[in-house]
This record gives sequence, C-alpha cells and structure tokens, in this order.
Amino acid sequence: MTARILRVVALLLVAVILVGQPAVASAAERSQQERRAGPLVMRYVGAEDAGGQAEFAWYASAVEQAYQEVQDVFKGAFEEAGTNPREEIVITLYGDDDAYARANPVAGREEGVLGHAQPSEGVIGVAVARLRDKSEGFRRDAIRHELAHVALGDLSLQKLPIGFQEGIAQYLERDIDQRQRFAATVRRGREAEQLLSFTDLNRRRPFLSNAGLAYPQSYSMVVYLAERYGFGKVVQLVTTFREVSAPDDAVPQVFERSLAEIEEEWKAFLPGYLDQTWARNDLDLWGLEEPRRLLADGKYAEARDLYDRADALFAGLNRQDKLALVQAERQRAVSGLEAIDLTHRGMAALSTGQYAAAADLLTQGERRWTALGDTRRASLAALAITQARDGHAAVLQLDEARRQLDGWQFHAADDLAYDAGQVLAELGDEARTQEATQIMRDAQQLRTRLGLAAAGGGMAGVGLLGVAWAASRRRRPTPVATPPGVAVMERDWSL
Repeated sequence: MTARILRVVALLLVAVILVGQPAVASAAERSQQERRAGPLVMRYVGAEDAGGQAEFAWYASAVEQAYQEVQDVFKGAFEEAGTNPREEIVITLYGDDDAYARANPVAGREEGVLGHAQPSEGVIGVAVARLRDKSEGFRRDAIRHELAHVALGDLSLQKLPIGFQEGIAQYLERDIDQRQRFAATVRRGREAEQLLSFTDLNRRRPFLSNAGLAYPQSYSMVVYLAERYGFGKVVQLVTTFREVSAPDDAVPQVFERSLAEIEEEWKAFLPGYLDQTWARNDLDLWGLEEPRRLLADGKYAEARDLYDRADALFAGLNRQDKLALVQAERQRAVSGLEAIDLTHRGMAALSTGQYAAAADLLTQGERRWTALGDTRRASLAALAITQARDGHAAVLQLDEARRQLDGWQFHAADDLAYDAGQVLAELGDEARTQEATQIMRDAQQLRTRLGLAAAGGGMAGVGLLGVAWAASRRRRPTPVATPPGVAVMERDWSL
C-alpha cells in the first residue's frame, strides 16, 4: 500500500480531532440551510439548488439517526456518570470543498481528511464534497465516528487519550471492508516490527506521526478489550478518566492489569484476530438483526451463540431494557435446539422400535416446532408421531395375538398377527415382523393338527357305528365310510 493510500486509510473514515482549530466557516460562508432536531443544529454550506437541498436533506436525516445510535450505546454510561448529553451539537456539512479547506486547514493539506470534531465545543465538520463518491454506509460511518468523539469527550471530561478515543470511535463504525484493511495494516506493522507501544499509542504526537498504523492498531486494541473484558468495561474505562488523567492510573482500576500487561495480552490475541476474528464487533449485535435472521432461518445454535454475546454486551452496559428483549428471543433459539434434540431422539427411538418413547419425544418436539412457527418441521414431527403410535398399537396387537394363541383362539390370533405384521413391516421392524409371521404359522399349524386329530377321531367313530349297524342289520350292504376333508386356509400375505 503506497504512502498516499496509508494516509487515506488513516484519515478517510476517521476524523482528526482539531483542538483549537476553527470549526465553523466565516459568516459569508455560513450555511444557506439549517435544521434543528433536539440538541442537533445542522448547517449546510454549498449550492442552494435542488441538488444541494437534496444532499442536505439526506445528511440531516443521517445525522439524526447516527446521533440516536451513538446516544443509545452510551446511554447507560451517561446515567451512571450522573451527567446528561450536551444540549447542543453543531454539525456543519460542507458541500463546498474550498469552504471546508478554509474551516479546517489540515484538510487543505490532506485530501484524505473527511471530517473533524472539537469535542470540547460540541462542534463537528463533515467534508460532504469529499464523500460524494463514497457508499452510503461509508458516509454514515463518518458521521457516527464524529458524534462518538463528542460523546466520549463528554463522558471523560475531555481527558480520554487519543488511542482509546480513536479506537472506540472506530468501534462504533460498521464497515467490514475497513476492518479488513485495518487487519492487513496491523499485520504488516507487526511483521515489520513497527507497532506502537500502548503508551505511545495514547500520546498525541507519536499517534499522529504514525497515523497510518496508529488508527488500525488503536481499533484492534479496543477489539481485544471488548472481546476479553466486554465492551461495558471499555466504556467504564472512558468514565474512569473523569477522575484520573493517565492511562497507567485508569487501566488498572478497570481491568486489574497494568497498561503493559494489557499490551502483552493484546499481542497474544493478535494472531487469531488477524487470521480469523478481525470482522467481529459486538456492536454489530446492537439491533439484533443477525441473530433474528439466524433464528428465522432455523439456525438455532448460531442464533443462541449471538444472543449470548448480545446478553454479555447489554449486561456490561447495564441496559436492562435490551437484556429483557435478548433473553426472551434467546429462549426461542433454545426452544429450537430442544426441538431438534427431541426430534432426533424421537426418530432414533422410532427406528429401533421403541414406539412409546418415540411418540412421547416426538410429541414434545412437535409442540416446540409449532410454538416456533416452524410448520414444516412440525408437520414432519406429526407424521413421525403417527408412525410411532401405529407401531405402539401394533406391538400391543402382537402381544394380544400371542395371548389368543395361548388360549387356542387360532382365528383371532391369526387376524391380530396379520394386522400387526403389516404395520410393523411398513415401519421396517424386522424382528417383530418375523414374530408376527411366526404367530400366524403357529396358529395355522395348531389348527391343522387339531383338524387332523378331529378327522381321525371321526373315522374311528364312524367305524364303530358301522359295526354296530351291520350287526343289527346284517342283511343290508355295509356302506363305505368317507372321512370328511379338512381344508387349511392359507393367507396370501408376504411382508
């Protein structure tokens, strides 16, 4: 990356905090348009034509939204500090580049400067003319960043050091591409052994002298602190500077580590951050859009994990209103995981012929799918429940068939075994299907034996009767006795 690109990376989305620099244009250059919204005073310096009016309208709306987002993040901190956000913030939107260069002399020397802030004065300037070719998300980040500086200044009584100031302001941005660029820059600085110590990172002169590396490094520092200790602790560090002035005093109070120890921990954290976790930022969870999307897609484990991170975030910031919402939605993800587990266990029980247990597990799963509104999975569970109940009924029929057989009720045993066997065959229950077949065979064999025995007894009786009849009526010819036939009815049934 060339030196020019490094300067752009350092200054493109993030502002130079210009303490003592003029922040508003001269009277002749003051905005042709002005809008007030709560504490916000938004002024536009530029063309008065329809294009200028449309541009001002977009930025005014974006400023109002960004202000609400920033204040929402720091709401708990202001309450705990016992202070209120400032009553007026003046944001001048420079649609004219010459006017911006006059308001911010640094911008006249550095084209990559896109904005500036004077937190102590509650004054912000945005180089709208230089942002016209940027994406909407890029422009919103630039505004959000400047407003974060004002809030951080108020929370720390303007004593927050530059490294923490810039790192936290960047943590409120959302541009994934910037995070990737920052990780690449920190990687190169690490390989070249050019990373700043955390002490120098929080000193104005070393920071601005190495801005191309210092901005990305300060962001990675805050990412580490938020990952390891929670973003709530990072905000607590900000308010701690109300009482102390030096990082060496504030850091141990919050993290129970010295600044040097925190730096060593950060160095151990870097490899994983540079290779895998550079895109992760807990403030991305503020609106809960991603866990809700995962929940709607049925990705319950992923949704639960994000809700857990959001829970830790809001707990650290003492946002009970957000916590209640997270916990309610997290329970839906937990219910989804329970439904998956119950369904899997139920299907496993069904496949092994444990029909009563399967029906119970699947019924519990189906209730959860229904409560979650997952009609497809609820329908599949309901179908499996029917199979489990049919299987259980068939097992009971099979037991009854055995009892009927033991009681020599051959027809009943045969019928019950036949009906049960059909169901069990469809369920793939080979062992019980064979048992049903055996009961039918036993019933038919016993019936056949009894039939033969009865036929034999009948022939003997007929013979005796014939002898007696012949003796009594010797003159009549002796008729030939024909034994009755016994037909064994076979069923044409194959499982």
